[in-house]
Amino acid sequence: MRLIVLLATILALAFAASPSLAGSVLDRIKQRGSVRCGAELAPGLADMDEQAPVSGLLVDVCRAIAIAVLGPSGRVEFRGYGSSKDYDAIRHGEDDVFFLGASQILDEDLAGTVLPGPVVFYQWHALMQPTHYSDRTEDLTGASICYLNGSGAARSLEAFAAARHLEFIRMAFTEDGEMDDAYNVQHCRALVGEATTLAEVRLRRDPTERAYKNPADFDSRLLPQPLAVFPIFATTGTLDAAWSAVVAWTVYTLQRAETPQAAWASPGISGLPIEAPQLGLDKGWQKQVVDSVGTYADMYRRRLGEDSPFKLPRGPNAPWTAGGLIAAPYAE
Repeated sequence: MRLIVLLATILALAFAASPSLAGSVLDRIKQRGSVRCGAELAPGLADMDEQAPVSGLLVDVCRAIAIAVLGPSGRVEFRGYGSSKDYDAIRHGEDDVFFLGASQILDEDLAGTVLPGPVVFYQWHALMQPTHYSDRTEDLTGASICYLNGSGAARSLEAFAAARHLEFIRMAFTEDGEMDDAYNVQHCRALVGEATTLAEVRLRRDPTERAYKNPADFDSRLLPQPLAVFPIFATTGTLDAAWSAVVAWTVYTLQRAETPQAAWASPGISGLPIEAPQLGLDKGWQKQVVDSVGTYADMYRRRLGEDSPFKLPRGPNAPWTAGGLIAAPYAE
């Protein structure tokens, strides 16, 4: 009998001590008044430094989720994932939403812990070169291309080149800074990497550098054809399906909100009217979210697009009707 009582006490303490098991995620969020999100830091997606609060597209998505469940006063707490220890916040149920790609999920052994939800951003590997060159990838034949040795972008470049029988001069580096400097002084014609990182490298070029033969050499652009595309998911824990649904419907609302009138569907959020009080969502929550943070197009424009320093095209993050990969559900 004493053994049974002891075991019951241990189990009760374990449930009380474990954030992932103590009540619903929404209950905990309402108690603290904030939604906790996390992601690997990346330019335009989640920028964090000592001089400014964290900002970026993924932070705006987190804020939209907070507004959906807490109203305009809902706060956001954002964590940057870098080391393996940072991902303990996911394993221990400390964060509510995690913006992850498949590589992070597999590398950190999180497949049994997280549920991938809707795609919030398609990262892509791209080539960047000065604007006075042609933007056709086939014209890179014989050109020197800088890449980080052993990186995913390097593997994408090799696969892309092999499929198109493209021969190029390989210039491998072990340090990001050295590689960027080599491109900035045009020791290599093109640079390969993640699109958001390349957009930031483009901003750091010095127009007074004497190595540039003319002012046009200062300007760079990303070639339009991606080498590879990788989705970043709005991911949640596996133990609270209702919370996962809230996150999914919020992301789809943001993406659907930019849709114009079409012959086969209603425009904007009127094509995806979600009333789900069972999930803790108040009537009119979708309009409140869009009024507060804008549509997905608005968020992209101010964080990565034409209203941002990066001037990054939508690319795969455009709606499918515009040649991209974003496809939010709607009522037929």
